[in-house]
Amino acid sequence: MTAQGRAAALANAGKVRLRPGNLEEAVIYPSKAQNLGAPKGSVISLSAALIRMNRPEEAIETLSDLNGVSTPLKPIALHNRAMAQLQRHNAKAAYLDLLEAKRLAPGYAPAQELLTHFTLTPYPATADTGESALKS
Repeated sequence: MTAQGRAAALANAGKVRLRPGNLEEAVIYPSKAQNLGAPKGSVISLSAALIRMNRPEEAIETLSDLNGVSTPLKPIALHNRAMAQLQRHNAKAAYLDLLEAKRLAPGYAPAQELLTHFTLTPYPATADTGESALKS
């Protein structure tokens, strides 16, 4: 089996283990796949497992570079990164990722639904930046 074939098999093995909740193996297999040059989209299932394990820093690191993730998968990756940002209590970063996911895929329901939980409030009058504060 070629390295690319082995990487794809490992990535798929991680997805299979994620569904029933075998999270440790759902992290191990796609991590090995990434080391063998698996397609960038395999970071989505890896990040989902890390989020479910309450390991947001690792999930965010996994999703830090979305170059190479195919356009149809980017909204999912951005949604996962937003979920990890929320675990870290970083509402602004989560909101921005969700807005980008919605821009890329206006019909992507998970991002749209999560955006409904955000409220924009203006900075106090003493702030001179002209930006809005984000509050979840």
